[in-house]
Amino acid sequence: MHLNTLKPGTLTKSVPACSATRCISSRAVKGQLGTGSSAAYCNPLGVHALVFAGDWTEASVRKVASGAAAAGYQLVEVPAFNAATLDVELTKLVFEEHGSGAACSLGLTIDADISSTDKAVVARGAAELDSALTFASSIGAKHLCGVLYSALAKYPRPPTIEGRRNCVRELKVLADKAADEGVKLCLEVVNRYLTLHPAPGSRCSSHKCGLGLSVTWAFTIECLIW
Repeated sequence: MHLNTLKPGTLTKSVPACSATRCISSRAVKGQLGTGSSAAYCNPLGVHALVFAGDWTEASVRKVASGAAAAGYQLVEVPAFNAATLDVELTKLVFEEHGSGAACSLGLTIDADISSTDKAVVARGAAELDSALTFASSIGAKHLCGVLYSALAKYPRPPTIEGRRNCVRELKVLADKAADEGVKLCLEVVNRYLTLHPAPGSRCSSHKCGLGLSVTWAFTIECLIW
């Protein structure tokens, strides 16, 4: 079934109900931000907010939440760039109105990168991640994912030992704080066209970090080439 052919509500209607002991219920998912049906779904589906809007104004928040709900999605992935400027209360209110759960994501920038060897750049990257975590926790999201370990950009040189050490240190601090707030960090593994830096999952797995594969198009490009 191709997503472009789906009519509103198709996803919700087509997902089979199942035992709450085996699957995640929509109430559990929607309970992150609001209430909804108690029917259980074997595979709650989410959609990125950028599918519907390119900013986070009130009009866009409402467009995202209503569009996702109409298409049958139970979760919305909210981009948490410049998270300190995002309206927490508005997001909670609108998502609750539509019974939507949330996850948050972001990618760091060259000027705010915890894998840098420049202490000031590392500090800005750590502050950006901390702000995103605060936003995610505040709106009830249970996952913060994305390229949290480096800039979402091409680098002119390979990662350094010092930079990797900085990255692992900051991720451990963030993961510990995230765990205290009930948020799971997910390091998104992307391809070489997006960044040269590998996700340091093996170093951070014991500190409550998970790994996520960007299967939408990043790995598709690699598969087509190979």
